[in-house]
Amino acid sequence: MDENNLTPNFPSQEAPQQLPLTDVNIENIEQTSNQYLLRHPFYIILPAGALLLIILLSIFLKSYYPLYLILFILFLVSLFYTEFKNRHQQEFMKQFAAQNNFTYNSNGYFDDPNVSLFKLGSDKYITNLISGNYKNCPFSLYNYQYTIRSGKHSMTYYYTIFSLHFHTTTPAFLLESKKQQIGHALFDTHTTDNYLQLEGNFNDYFSLSMPKGYERDVLQILTPDVMAKLIDEAKYFSMEIINDHLYLYAKKTISTKQDLYAFYELAQYFIEKLAPILRQMKPTLDAKIM
Repeated sequence: MDENNLTPNFPSQEAPQQLPLTDVNIENIEQTSNQYLLRHPFYIILPAGALLLIILLSIFLKSYYPLYLILFILFLVSLFYTEFKNRHQQEFMKQFAAQNNFTYNSNGYFDDPNVSLFKLGSDKYITNLISGNYKNCPFSLYNYQYTIRSGKHSMTYYYTIFSLHFHTTTPAFLLESKKQQIGHALFDTHTTDNYLQLEGNFNDYFSLSMPKGYERDVLQILTPDVMAKLIDEAKYFSMEIINDHLYLYAKKTISTKQDLYAFYELAQYFIEKLAPILRQMKPTLDAKIM
């Protein structure tokens, strides 16, 4: 991984608040942002007035050159609104951390460069890092983005990620959602040609790969009840286990409290379900590694 693209391996200080923020409990970031703008119409009236003035000037001068200013103002408005929503996203994650007695930092670090998702693209950032502990399993929750460039074109992808640390030996495997593939497929970065077809209709929703020799271990984790849970509640998420961590990938910036708590409950389920299984598997997995 290109070290120039990594966030420093330590939490940063909180960024100064340069834009106004709401002090209400945020349930939905987009709704909160829009309601704030309606309560503070100056942020709408100013660019709208500038656009109207330029249009009138263009008509009066019978020239199209002032229209370039319209595009420039629209660009500035877009930047402002994006930054405005980012500030509310930051406050949203802070509130989630505070409500659950977790720790919040404005950005974070990559704990394992071998994770498939972290191998993709450039300009990689972890923001709004929440750290906590559930039933003696440390976890991190954060927003993540990276950019794919092709010639003059580029596309930025956004995620919300749960990282669960099991403190024990784990088998390595990648379970990628077919319903919401991650930008460029994660299989492009997963160094294995071993793909396992599971029973039932599970393969309609997920693709599964792992190193050779770990098929039986993975099947101890992906039991029928776990597969049913994934189909019912997590078919739009991808999952990877590598080096004693489990990563849950949501290919979006989660921006509603309902979705964030549902994601958290899914992480809790895997902690409760997999921790005892992984402890039982540890002697066998240790022997394979040795």
